[in-house]
Amino acid sequence: MRRWVFICMGVVVIAISCYILFSRAFSHIEYVSVEKYAKETQSFMESMTVDNATSLGKIKDILNSARHESPATYEMAHQEDYQLTITYEDGTTDKLVVWAEVGDSILLLRPEKQDAFRINRKSHQEAFLRIMNEREWGE
Repeated sequence: MRRWVFICMGVVVIAISCYILFSRAFSHIEYVSVEKYAKETQSFMESMTVDNATSLGKIKDILNSARHESPATYEMAHQEDYQLTITYEDGTTDKLVVWAEVGDSILLLRPEKQDAFRINRKSHQEAFLRIMNEREWGE
């Protein structure tokens, strides 16, 4: 009897550990720097910083629910629309390049880790693009 209790407890501990390790790839974000690509000048505009709690919470939820592809390498026909630099509370960073219209999804590549994320849900796409365009971009 005691043996089954320990086995069940072990399974529960392993399941909780796996959930914590694998479910939240993007957490503890301090701020996100966004650079938008200007097709007219063929350069990136001055960066915008997203650091309010509401927008950061939405970004975390959207990225954590996006479909993850690993390993992933893409060769795109055109320049990315945005570059994101995510800075975490511990000082580490992740760089993501974003294509806003790739078929019916938004594609985010993380070149350093050779993986990708696809935002497929329309409501998430709209919310993500709304955050990316929170301020008017100067030309």
